[in-house]
Amino acid sequence: MKKLIYKQKNNYFVFSDIIPFRKNRKKQIIMTKPTYEHDKYDYVSLQTAKLFFSLYNKPIKELLSNTDNSLEVAELITDTKSLLKEASDNYVPFDCQKDNYNDLRDRVDEYKNLLELVSIYGLDWDPEYYSPRELKQQIMDYELIAGKNQTREKFDFYLGKGL
Repeated sequence: MKKLIYKQKNNYFVFSDIIPFRKNRKKQIIMTKPTYEHDKYDYVSLQTAKLFFSLYNKPIKELLSNTDNSLEVAELITDTKSLLKEASDNYVPFDCQKDNYNDLRDRVDEYKNLLELVSIYGLDWDPEYYSPRELKQQIMDYELIAGKNQTREKFDFYLGKGL
């Protein structure tokens, strides 16, 4: 007779008397009481959630001029200011009267990801020149050329091996 013990997070499962090809044997399962992580999360009220959704979709100028003194709104305004600084550091153009928080966050993240790819591939790109479309095209061209070179190298390798 074998006894196997499996550990899964904080729960212990003990399977005793496991014998191959014997289907009538019963397995014993010993488990500790499961714990849940619902106490770790902070819940916000429905009114606060509605306020956030309405603020995220307003133009940045209106968001920064909000007079609500709640802690959540103050954090959102601080996040917005840091986003504006990040956008200006990455030379992403924005208009405070038209752009909202979500759109600007998406544009900044997209441009940062493209600049990261440029640094990985070692491409020549001036980060002050903001043009995601041209940058994507240059990255796609590089990946296409790199793929062709890799295919050519594999072909030469297998040709040299006589395969």
